[in-house]
Amino acid sequence: MSKRAILFAGDVPVLAPALPPAVEPVRSRRSVGRLGGRPASAATLEVQAPPLLRDQQFWQHARRPYWRLKRVQDLVLAPLLLVVLAPVFLLAVILVACDVGRPLIFRQKRPGARGAPFQIYKFRTMRAPLDRDGRVRPDDQRVSAIGRFLRASRLDELPQLVNVLKGEMSFIGPRPLLPVDQVPGLEARLAIPPGITGWAQVNGGRGLTAPEKAALDLWYLQEASLRIDARIFLATIATIFRGDITNRAAIAAAWRALAPAVQGHHRALPAPAPLPGLMSSETGGTR
Repeated sequence: MSKRAILFAGDVPVLAPALPPAVEPVRSRRSVGRLGGRPASAATLEVQAPPLLRDQQFWQHARRPYWRLKRVQDLVLAPLLLVVLAPVFLLAVILVACDVGRPLIFRQKRPGARGAPFQIYKFRTMRAPLDRDGRVRPDDQRVSAIGRFLRASRLDELPQLVNVLKGEMSFIGPRPLLPVDQVPGLEARLAIPPGITGWAQVNGGRGLTAPEKAALDLWYLQEASLRIDARIFLATIATIFRGDITNRAAIAAAWRALAPAVQGHHRALPAPAPLPGLMSSETGGTR
């Protein structure tokens, strides 16, 4: 039975065509030319089948009928919220325009479902890296009180309703991390569409390490249900008001659930060079 593999071009994991189970990691020093319409800056093309991607249990969970139900929910709720929250959108647009100016929307490529890159949308919360005289602004001067408010209230995430409507994201799922924050060997979290909020965000959010986020995301992949999603929705509202609180019990439970799959597979792959255009000066998007 063939398995799926991850093909790294730059730092975007993309699921390659099915490979036989016996295929071992291959490294080629030849130029990889262009992939997905972009030149690959690294001279090395790696084809890997990370341990958790080789484990069929995760792909079986990703094929459950529940994910089709979630897509129906997304298609119903996204346009409804775009209408209901129109006044909030307008308020956020005014705040961003007065604070950082145009463009109002921050766009950045992130790995989505099955590693396919997509453009994530957010309201801008940071001023330009250079001032009018061409001098570099320190990061603490780039984020204003308004920007911090938009981040804390999650209002900067509102444009991601468009991502949900387009099918690139879901309301609840693993957050679309920057490629540099994707833990090698735990790429199975990419098996399902990323979410505006998720199990990792309500159990620690910004206070978690990348492996902890990945473990919580994989726990969600296995346990997702209407009950769990309702719990995440309510916890997200609480998190907006109280801030991030790290739930060590949830993290420990996630690692225990993953123990059989990750045992003996802790070798990290080297981080490939990034592709042009995948990184940006706007930060704070990995929560």
